[in-house]
Amino acid sequence: MVVNPVTTGSGSNIKLAEYLASGLSVVTTAVGLRGFEGHSDDVIVAEREGFAAAIDGAALARGQRRTVEDLSWDLGRRLHDAYT
Repeated sequence: MVVNPVTTGSGSNIKLAEYLASGLSVVTTAVGLRGFEGHSDDVIVAEREGFAAAIDGAALARGQRRTVEDLSWDLGRRLHDAYT
């Protein structure tokens, strides 16, 4: 399980893609989900004040793997292709 309690930042949160692609359960803030809003059903989004309860909920949901092929480990290659 991974917690991603970020509250500021800009651009896509690439570490969230890494967490999802590796099959980890994720508890994140809405800011931590930025750039990957299409995966809001694949993570638990909570305010930092609610992280403890969200982590308990994520622990109960452990073992429920979702499909995230678009976040496979070739994400870096696809980002490179997009930028070049």
